[in-house]
Amino acid sequence: MVEAAMSVPDTDSKLGREFRKLWIAATVSGLGDGVTQIAGPLLAVSITRSPAQVAGLLVSQQLAWLLLALPSGAMVDRADRRLAMASASVVRAAALGALGLLVFTGYASLLLLYVIFFVVGCAGLVFENACTAVLPALVARSGLERANGRLQSAAALARSLVAQPLGAWLFALAAWIPFVLDASGLVLVAALAIALPALVNSALPKHPLPRCELPCRRACAGSSATGCCARLR
Repeated sequence: MVEAAMSVPDTDSKLGREFRKLWIAATVSGLGDGVTQIAGPLLAVSITRSPAQVAGLLVSQQLAWLLLALPSGAMVDRADRRLAMASASVVRAAALGALGLLVFTGYASLLLLYVIFFVVGCAGLVFENACTAVLPALVARSGLERANGRLQSAAALARSLVAQPLGAWLFALAAWIPFVLDASGLVLVAALAIALPALVNSALPKHPLPRCELPCRRACAGSSATGCCARLR
C-alpha cells in the first residue's frame, strides 16, 4: 500500500517532467525531515534525561516557523525559487552532515543540537515556501489542484508513515546514520532544484492571474501563487 502511494502515478506525465522533479525533491525532503525528527529526540535522550530539555529540541526547530514564517514567504516571492530551494537544501545538508560528524566523534551536545535544529528549521521553512510558490510556474492552472495534492500527500506520507520507523531503526544501528542519510538526500534535493527552470520574481505562471486593479495592488504584487483579487472574486 505504501509503495503504491509513494510511486509517481502515470497521470503525472500530464503534469510535465518539471513537476516530477519537484515531486521527487519534495518527497525526499519530507522523508529526510521525518527521519531527523525521530532521530533528534532519541539523540537528545541519550545526552540528557530531562524531559524539558528534550522538548526544547523540538521547540528550537518549530521556533523558526513562529519567527520567520512571514519574512521567509516575502523573501521567496522576490527570489529565484529554484535557487532558494537549492540553497535551503545545501544549508540543511551541511548542518545535518556536521551533526552526524559530531555524533560519530562523540562531541555532540544539547546546545549544538538546539542550534542545528533551529538552522534546519529555518532552511526547511524557506524550502517549503519556495516549493509551494514555484508550482504555478511549472503546472498549468487546470492541473494545479491535482499537482498540489500529490505534492503534499507524498511528502506527508513519506514523513509520517515511512520515516518514523526508518529513523528509529537507523538510530538503533548507529546514532549518526540518520543525520548523514538525511544530509545525503538533501544533496539530491538541491540537484533536482537546480535542474528546474530558472524562476525569478519576474517569472509568471503558465496561466497568469488577473492583474490586481484594487487599491491593495501594491500589497498583493509580491504574491506569486495567488492574488488578492482572485480570492475576492
